[in-house]
Amino acid sequence: MTTSHGEDRYLVSFRDAQTGEWGKFFTSSEEMKNILDQVSDREDGFPFEIVIQSEVFDGNKVKYKFT
Repeated sequence: MTTSHGEDRYLVSFRDAQTGEWGKFFTSSEEMKNILDQVSDREDGFPFEIVIQSEVFDGNKVKYKFT
């Protein structure tokens, strides 16, 4: 997707396992996009479970990563 922050971004939809609430975020992280591409290539790839951690940087920006 293309956003106001740049091109070639992925939109990630997720459900919090503890609360059941849904959320979403855009990512341009090559590491995350690579993992999502690998999952997408599998016949039974989606949906899948993984831990997503958030990291705050530059005061109020958030970066997400798969662990």
